[in-house]
Amino acid sequence: GKYRKWAQENKLDSKLPGDIKKRKADAEHVTRTLDRDLREKKLKHAVKYTCKEFCRAAIKWLVATDQVRPFL
Repeated sequence: GKYRKWAQENKLDSKLPGDIKKRKADAEHVTRTLDRDLREKKLKHAVKYTCKEFCRAAIKWLVATDQVRPFL
């Protein structure tokens, strides 16, 4: 009724017990759906990084994402 309308108009979640249960059930459904679709990817071999290779990859990432400026 009035409370739900007021909460919706003020962009708030209703704290009524039934509404809380529904939100929890909806969130659980989404989680179950995501879990069902996730698959572990099997790698043929593990990629080994040395410190030098890791630093090189980090620099490439910083440049690619335009995050170099704060470090200059």
